[in-house]
Amino acid sequence: MFSMRTFLMVVILSLIPFASFASDKVRVLHTIGPQAYHAWIYYGKDAGIYEKHGIDIDILGSGGSAAKTDVALGMGSAEVSFTDFPSVVITNHKFKETKIKMALIVDSMGSDILITRKPIKDLNDLNGMKLGANPNSTSAKLMRIVTNAKPDFVNIPATLKDIALIKGEIEGFTGYSTMNIPKLVGGLKLEENKDFFVTPLVSRNEWTVGRGVVFNDKWATENPDIAKRFVQASIETVKSCYENQPSCLQSLENALGSKYDKDVETFRLDYWYEMVVINDKMFTDRTDDVKIYSEKIAKALDLKLFSVENYYVKMH
Repeated sequence: MFSMRTFLMVVILSLIPFASFASDKVRVLHTIGPQAYHAWIYYGKDAGIYEKHGIDIDILGSGGSAAKTDVALGMGSAEVSFTDFPSVVITNHKFKETKIKMALIVDSMGSDILITRKPIKDLNDLNGMKLGANPNSTSAKLMRIVTNAKPDFVNIPATLKDIALIKGEIEGFTGYSTMNIPKLVGGLKLEENKDFFVTPLVSRNEWTVGRGVVFNDKWATENPDIAKRFVQASIETVKSCYENQPSCLQSLENALGSKYDKDVETFRLDYWYEMVVINDKMFTDRTDDVKIYSEKIAKALDLKLFSVENYYVKMH
């Protein structure tokens, strides 16, 4: 039989809120920005979604380029980053061992695009075209092995590609929907900008793996429960951000302060979600896609290929 003392102890424990238990702190880095496609991370913190999963998320902000961000992640400056898959491959080869792994693919390079003066049916149409792209970039090197076309690569700073296209100095360029499209249709406000064509590279399998949640491999191996809860919270956050875009953008505005440009960031988020179709496939096992893409990147950059387990871990 229960004593009165035992009964009172049970009552007292039942009154203690679940939220009173300590959350696990996780430090997060993202790439240059924040921009609209980072908004969901800030929204997840503001909306208490990570907290609900027992995660005390500490957003450290931008780590710079994807390469710099992932090197910092590999060295233990954070537990998690939100970067692109080529950076994961390149970073592990720099360390010559597995330091980081992508654990959740959030988009399929939806923002990696070609912008041209004339429509193209496939990449072979780029043959001889003056294309604004760094010939040493991953995209340019990847293009060389997935098509027989030989574009005339013109190395132009990213900030000047739009203007060079409008002036006719180049016939097209590789860019990002979240950066270049807002400038062409809104920022530059030039009459000539109406004549350009956008070709998403996501339509090709070599670009089917894009940005995602990346873990410091040692941390994730030692803390599998925390890592799994972080992935679960991230899936819930991305879907919730998609369903509550005004609130999601408000979190971005809070993070950016006076640097926030509502028109541009709203367009970026709208375009990102148009290119990144939120569905269950996005959050299932993408091992086959990763295998194909990592092989292509390794060949393009002349890297020794690790097994797919060196780049990607399914934790959901």
